Amino acid sequence: MYPRVNITAGKREGVLLVPKAALLDDAAGSLPEVVVVESGIAQRRRVSIGLQNDQFVEILNGLHPGDLVATSALADLADGQSIKVTPTTH
Repeated sequence: MYPRVNITAGKREGVLLVPKAALLDDAAGSLPEVVVVESGIAQRRRVSIGLQNDQFVEILNGLHPGDLVATSALADLADGQSIKVTPTTH
């Protein structure tokens, strides 16, 4: 048996969070990116990240509340590509 321990390293309220799945693999030395969907068009956008856990990442710069970000097939999405949004329920 192994104990499971959660350690809170920091806590902030009123922050913008995205699922970790929304982050594109960043190249060495570059800012991470997300794919934002505006009017059915994919647009890659660089973001600055803050605190994160195993599910979510805090976005410090690059997104605004209400921005729609893609969370799947990110490597296949190109800037300017038309995409169909399928809402998910949680």
